[in-house]
Amino acid sequence: MHDDEFAPEDHDGEGEEHEEGLVLVHRSLVALYLMLWSLHWSAKGDPSYGDHLLWDRAQKRVRKDVDRLAELVASIYEADVLDPLAGLDAVVLTLSIPDADEPASVRALSVLGHVAELVVTVHNGIADGEDETLTEQEALAATNVLAGIADHLNEIAYLAQQRLGGREASDAMMDDVRRGRGSED
Repeated sequence: MHDDEFAPEDHDGEGEEHEEGLVLVHRSLVALYLMLWSLHWSAKGDPSYGDHLLWDRAQKRVRKDVDRLAELVASIYEADVLDPLAGLDAVVLTLSIPDADEPASVRALSVLGHVAELVVTVHNGIADGEDETLTEQEALAATNVLAGIADHLNEIAYLAQQRLGGREASDAMMDDVRRGRGSED
């Protein structure tokens, strides 16, 4: 885990920490979406049809979360903070987390775990009132959206573990996802 790379940056500007946090979550979700979308299209043939359906369901869910979070960020801040070109570094960083020698499904679970942990970190910071620039309504909306995303990521991880079982999903990868969700199982 690269905690220092995923922690929202501290800035002197008011409200920028969680603006950065929410934007970083958005960019990380975009990276996860791209990875899941790629897995969806690379799963071919009868033996892999279940994988194809799994990654299809996962990428569709994450795509909806990307859109929901983008709408929230644009309503709280300026829409230009979602500039896709400015987010390329975060996408590259997110996708470079796992070991390139691992199977694609294992890399996806690793990225999923890191993104889940980031979601929980940003959620908890906002819920603890660390960003006084957010109105109570904005903070509530942000924590609700982030909690929903965390639940979706946990569901995807569970389904992937069930589908991939002993083939590719390791306990260590699932521990990353559980830590991201805040579970201590």
